[in-house]
Amino acid sequence: MYCIDVQYIILLLLLLIIITIIIIAIIIIIIIIIIIIIIIIIITIIVIIVVIVVFVVFDIVVIVVIFVVVIISFSCSHDFHYLY
Repeated sequence: MYCIDVQYIILLLLLLIIITIIIIAIIIIIIIIIIIIIIIIIITIIVIIVVIVVFVVFDIVVIVVIFVVVIISFSCSHDFHYLY
């Protein structure tokens, strides 16, 4: 009976070790997935910020160019000379 008890205890210990290893593995996998998700979110935020900044700068450049072209066209046109 004592040997059977020892075998059962060893089996229970093995089961506990296997279960703890599985739980630790699951926790590590979950942590890795969370880290990957955080990295993806950070990358998408950076990309969105870069796109917005580029778009705003492009808009400003286009507005300035249009403004300059309008001023030049006004100064070159005959309508501007009539104001004198």
